[in-house]
Amino acid sequence: MIEANLRLWEATREATLRRTAHLTPEQASLRPSPQAWSIAEVLEHLLISETLYRETIARLIGMYRSGRRPSISQGLADIDTVPPFVPKELLRLMDIPLTMMNMFVPPFLRERMMTIRLFKAQSPSIARPKADKPVDQLRVELAESVRATARLLRDNADVDFRRLRYSHPVLGTNNVMGILRIVAFHEKRHQQQIDEILSSQSRARAA
Repeated sequence: MIEANLRLWEATREATLRRTAHLTPEQASLRPSPQAWSIAEVLEHLLISETLYRETIARLIGMYRSGRRPSISQGLADIDTVPPFVPKELLRLMDIPLTMMNMFVPPFLRERMMTIRLFKAQSPSIARPKADKPVDQLRVELAESVRATARLLRDNADVDFRRLRYSHPVLGTNNVMGILRIVAFHEKRHQQQIDEILSSQSRARAA
């Protein structure tokens, strides 16, 4: 089961790399609006997000191997993914209501909602782009990052990944297979964003 979800994740990253294979530095750094991210910033966000989830999985594997209960729970104060209309100062009050609501949302629906860009959410502060990296460097790091995630999982294939649990008020409670699907569907959402930016650039050139 882990291999099927890992292949989904690897295929998703490969699709991102194909989309950005021939970008010029100008295309990568151009923002469609002052408030919007450039493609380079989107790619850095994806890199940071995967690294965070890989580190979480590594922590869970360590807990499992040491005989501790392999469970990590984070709140909105840790990963502040919320709808844009929710003020940041209310985050601590939203953990319990969102957790309760998520108990009634099936995983497949949560995954579907994650890919629909009509459902807006603020990117968590911890995963926002921090550096102005060249697009070629970002693509190299993204390719290495997915290999690092695959190595972590395949090197620990004897672990019962179903028992490793990560909980978040917005993302629900997921085992490692669920985490991989979250990462994949999150990236698919941003692939749509990349496509929209490239389309707007093409229309601007035509005009």
